[in-house]
Amino acid sequence: MESKIKIVTPGDTIGSTGKEHELGANQDSISGPGTYTEDGIIYSSLAGIVSKIGKLIMVKPLKKKYAPLTGDIVVGRVVSVEHNRWKVDINSYQHANLLLTAINLPGGEQRRRSDEDKSIMREYFKENDIISAEVQSLNSHDSSIFLQTRNMKYGKIKNGFYLKVNHNLIKRMKNHYLNVSVKNVSVILGNNGYIWIYYNPAASKKVAEVDMIDALMRGEHHELNLQEAVEIPKEVAIGLSKVRNCIVVLDRLNLPIFEYSINKSLELTEEVEAPFDILVNKEIINSIEDAIKDYINENYLNNFSSLKDEGIMEVDNDFN
Repeated sequence: MESKIKIVTPGDTIGSTGKEHELGANQDSISGPGTYTEDGIIYSSLAGIVSKIGKLIMVKPLKKKYAPLTGDIVVGRVVSVEHNRWKVDINSYQHANLLLTAINLPGGEQRRRSDEDKSIMREYFKENDIISAEVQSLNSHDSSIFLQTRNMKYGKIKNGFYLKVNHNLIKRMKNHYLNVSVKNVSVILGNNGYIWIYYNPAASKKVAEVDMIDALMRGEHHELNLQEAVEIPKEVAIGLSKVRNCIVVLDRLNLPIFEYSINKSLELTEEVEAPFDILVNKEIINSIEDAIKDYINENYLNNFSSLKDEGIMEVDNDFN
């Protein structure tokens, strides 16, 4: 018979050392990570799942900080400008580093960075700018995180807003730049749990990315360039809100956030006039939950069953 998953909160009693107290199956235990001991009783120090290996009893946190891997796509906020780098908040255990040598110069110019470049770093990125980037490397000695924005699709992003979700709900996929079913609205799904939802005039025109890169290399304007602020039409602003609220619902339901789940949620809320109703209408929320769970059960039954049993989402499950 399988043991049941036990979820605890800070201060809950989960066992005893056996010296002065006996608490059923967890008596004579050793206090491990996520626990503390007082008068022979072991308590949880955080919210999580109780796990026991031999006599060692521990609590695994329900949520963990984002642990980046090389090649991850992230959305981040510039928090400081330093000597030859920017510090970027990517929702991880420390701020990431974006070196001056790891960015794209205007027009895609290829040259050695000069002292003049260092003096005008805020013309490239300044505090509170939102950027998309790729994790370039991790330092094996101190776990420092390094980003790069050399690809023309990375860099400063505008004409939208970002949203924070549980990063475990976002799968590592081939493409994190999505054109959703709402006209002229696109989404960048950061592996770090930061999502950028933005107005993209070219989303419905299927303009090739290579055309954008060629235009920007020539120093010309291109409608796919996210770094240029434009006025957002009212109908697009409503669409942005709908996409945002559908993703919020998926996050609250602890369901994976990927292209199908976003578009299916939008399909089920197509007749909703006020975007706010998506967040409060129980019938809509239930229909989204049922549809996404049915889809996952049909296509990824084994993976989803394990996710339900654990009560958490793991990033290595294949939700494409």
